[in-house]
Amino acid sequence: MKKLTLLFFLFGIGMSTLLAQTITITGTVSSSVENEGPVPGASVQLKGAGTGTITDVDGAFSINVPQDATTLVFSCVGMKQQEVEIEGRTVIYVVMEPEIISLDEVTITTGYEIKRAPRSSSALTQVVSGDKLNEVRQTNINSALVGKVSGIQFRGQSALALDRTGSINLRGDGGFSTGNSVLYVVDGTIITNSGDLNLDDIEDISVLSGPGASALLGSQAANGAIIITTKKAKLSGASEMEIEINSGLSSSSVYILPEYQNDYAGGGLGSMIQYSWKTGDPIEWQSLDGKFYPDYEDDRNWGPKMEGQEYIPWYSWYPGTKYTGTTASLIPQPDNVRNFYDRGWTYNNNIAFSKSGEDFRIRAVFGNVAVKGNIPGSSSNKTHFAIKTSYDLTKKLTIGTNINFYTTLINGEFNDKWANQTTGSFNEFFHRDLDMNILRELRGLKTPEPEGIYASWNHKAPTVYDSENPEEFYAATLWYNHFTFFDLIDLPSRSDRLFGDISLNYKIINGLSAKITYRRQQVSGWREEKYSSDLNKSLLYNFFYPEFKGYYLTGNFYSTRENIESLITFSKKIDDFSINANAGSDFSNTISKSTSANTNNGLSIPNLFSIENSVDQPEIRNSRANEKYRALFLRGDVGYKNFLFGEFSLRKDWYSTFPPSANSIFSKSFGVSFIFSDLLHFSFLNHGKVRASWGEIPTAIGAYVYPGGQYDVELYRRYENIMMSTPDLVDEDIHGAVKTQKELGLDLLFFNYRVGLNATWWDGTEKDIPYEVPVAGYSGFSSRYMNTGKIVKQGLDFTLHLKPIIRSNLNYELNAAFSYLIRNDVVSIGEGIESFFVSNYFLEGWPQMVHAVGRPWGELRGNGIKMLEGKPVVDDDGYYVIDNDIYFGSVLPKMTGGVQNSIRILKNFTVIANIDFQIGGRYASVSQNTADWSGLSTRTTGLNNKGNPIRDPVAEGGGIHVIGVLEDGTAYDDYIEPFDYYDNLWVFDSYVYKLTYVKLRELSIGYRIPVEHIRGLSNTMKAINISFFCINPWLIYSESKGFDPSEITSVYGEEAQYPSTRSFGLNLKVNF
Repeated sequence: MKKLTLLFFLFGIGMSTLLAQTITITGTVSSSVENEGPVPGASVQLKGAGTGTITDVDGAFSINVPQDATTLVFSCVGMKQQEVEIEGRTVIYVVMEPEIISLDEVTITTGYEIKRAPRSSSALTQVVSGDKLNEVRQTNINSALVGKVSGIQFRGQSALALDRTGSINLRGDGGFSTGNSVLYVVDGTIITNSGDLNLDDIEDISVLSGPGASALLGSQAANGAIIITTKKAKLSGASEMEIEINSGLSSSSVYILPEYQNDYAGGGLGSMIQYSWKTGDPIEWQSLDGKFYPDYEDDRNWGPKMEGQEYIPWYSWYPGTKYTGTTASLIPQPDNVRNFYDRGWTYNNNIAFSKSGEDFRIRAVFGNVAVKGNIPGSSSNKTHFAIKTSYDLTKKLTIGTNINFYTTLINGEFNDKWANQTTGSFNEFFHRDLDMNILRELRGLKTPEPEGIYASWNHKAPTVYDSENPEEFYAATLWYNHFTFFDLIDLPSRSDRLFGDISLNYKIINGLSAKITYRRQQVSGWREEKYSSDLNKSLLYNFFYPEFKGYYLTGNFYSTRENIESLITFSKKIDDFSINANAGSDFSNTISKSTSANTNNGLSIPNLFSIENSVDQPEIRNSRANEKYRALFLRGDVGYKNFLFGEFSLRKDWYSTFPPSANSIFSKSFGVSFIFSDLLHFSFLNHGKVRASWGEIPTAIGAYVYPGGQYDVELYRRYENIMMSTPDLVDEDIHGAVKTQKELGLDLLFFNYRVGLNATWWDGTEKDIPYEVPVAGYSGFSSRYMNTGKIVKQGLDFTLHLKPIIRSNLNYELNAAFSYLIRNDVVSIGEGIESFFVSNYFLEGWPQMVHAVGRPWGELRGNGIKMLEGKPVVDDDGYYVIDNDIYFGSVLPKMTGGVQNSIRILKNFTVIANIDFQIGGRYASVSQNTADWSGLSTRTTGLNNKGNPIRDPVAEGGGIHVIGVLEDGTAYDDYIEPFDYYDNLWVFDSYVYKLTYVKLRELSIGYRIPVEHIRGLSNTMKAINISFFCINPWLIYSESKGFDPSEITSVYGEEAQYPSTRSFGLNLKVNF
């Protein structure tokens, strides 16, 4: 009994001691914003330790801490972090303030990872957080940015092309080619492929729209820059591990297709032909005697009306199938093109580990995006690994590393040029009666050996059959079975990209530090193209693709860019003045090499894929280039009482590509900003700022452009091979174009940060654009490459931020971006040069992209309808008379923008709907033109104004109604057979479309699982979010109904546009 009493006594002492060592603190966390109420899911941690919890749905928390604990740290996404002193309290109520984008808490990242407060920025620099960028999970950074930043035009690409990411231009365009591209910088390292980015690993993006913002980066950023900062482990007083898993699955299908007619069958004959079996024909064909067949050979669609009549389909003539010698009903196949494409699948998985302590940070990321494409046989697999560390060697010296590795494997032919074997057929030359399921079923079908000819829907009539030469009938005239074609080609490629840096940062004294960084970007890879020799013997006429004779290509490429950078950072506050400055150097060396070879005129031994197996001498290519620059730069800003700021940046570059006597360029920018809201104390105005900036960036020229004719190796030509192609004569003082921009801006925040507006007017000039100007022949040269051209442009950028609804159970936030391009005009090209084309399509008179003096940049010019007093002029036969030089408009849209809508319902549900748009701009559609000519489109059917089918004979009331005037002004009003109308249509007004569109690009419905209420999860998991999403759910408006204007293949138009896709998916994100 005494032992038991002693045991209870000791236990009581122990419990008393334990309870004396810890205390329980409870409380609530709420928002300072009116009507927003409790903050669920907020993190509550003991400073300097791993102890922590999160608030429940009512914002309540309970945490056990040591009795001597001093500080709790409260944090939540979208709210300012707070440190609260305990001071002996056991109940603590915390009111958290929202983080306000574009105030001092947000940082702008400029060149060389220099961080700045937007308060002192004089040029427009827009910041998009990683959370906003990836609210609806994407794999393409360009697509994710659309509509979220003002001034952006995104030239997207169909998701069918797995090897493309589209392109972005900022504030119009320039140069004398088809356009310029922006610079991508990741953690200070310039990368050349925006596709090698992991969107899950992005902390934020700063978009530098013009020279005023990007001058510090020099020539390479003359067209603007997208500065990407990736996530790092957060500094903490305790050693903590964080794990984030983000896993998604989505399925895509073809969405927008051209508008096909479904009334008339394929061929060039309006009626079918009766077959008569004859001796020598295959015995299996006897059952077809007396039956009717259409014109298989002509790949157009001017055949008979499809009314369910019996006919002999293309496949009945081939031996060895259940269809041999059978007939079918001639009916339209409205979904045959859609049924060709596979359902695509994308698996997007990412896991990140972060750990930090008092003197170190480390973050490791592994990601993989695997795609099964919509085009049969196409696939992509991208794997990413990154590790980012920093370690304090001493209290003043820190070493940091940032290593990223991407490897990408792609397989498939992504060809959307005219006459390719997918959209080159489907958009332009295809039969509307073809059953795609039977084409798929009969993939690989071929005649018996020794001929072994692959079956095609596009063969000749049975009257040409000859048992001694079966190829003449069985082989395709122009088009294979599409499935068979993709089974007979193999186009794999691999790319490996390694980039990152290692740095040492030394804190000399408080406010003064020095940093040295070594950066490297290295890309290597290979590609192969294999086209089976069997393609050759199964095709009668090969006008466009020599690869179909049997073909092999192999190539390797390698490039590396090294930068050695130094940076001194100074920051000091002296009375009412604040001074920030950075000075540094950047030494860069870029080397690139590539080698490729391909067979010529077929393979000597069928299907032996080697260069030595080429029938004719193989083609061999080799290229190499080396460029260097050395740069010194200085930037600084001075503030007075934190409301008046001035800033500048200066940069001097010396380039190896310039003439030795004039090898340097000087970039600079200056600006001022004034925070007038600090002086005008209006209750409704939280922040008001005016700003002005000016910047100028001269650009570099490419390697070996100078000295031009001195590189001529004509005397050393061997066969047809020469080293390189350069201009005849290059000016000895040649340099790149000089780009200048000035801007004025106004930034406002109202009504407790619930309304925000940013407005910017900008004006730019691009002068001294290099161009080859013709010179007199007696000089011994044909042209001189010199600085001569000039372009001017001007525009407006706006952003709007609204929080119209803030309630405890309902929160609505709207962010909008809008830009208006006032002008983007060509002022001069060169002496005696008024215009020149920068695109080339073989059809005479087709609208091509042209730069012309006194006109907007990048207009389309070509054959149009000649007009007389507002009426179209026709000839005596009713065909339109050509006006050779019609300007149809610029390829640049006048307006671009977007609206992002975020709705939070019942605290845990979130709906995201992101819309983007553009207005104006033009593109030319070869697909529509050819589809009309071939009778494939809806334009070639339907009723005329008499109510009769236009394909009926004119004598019977059919035909296309043509109204116009003759050359002498005499009125013309008559009808033309549609075949004749489109066959003689050499004016292209109706094939130039506006790039205008309105699109719901992203849609998501998400749910945050309240882990704080789930026993067993709250101690290990910080958050679980699940979302259902859709990419491209709805093209709300487009002038051209069969194409998505946001995905046009080329700047100036399309030749065989891939269809757009729509994706639905599910995503799960878990934070530990």
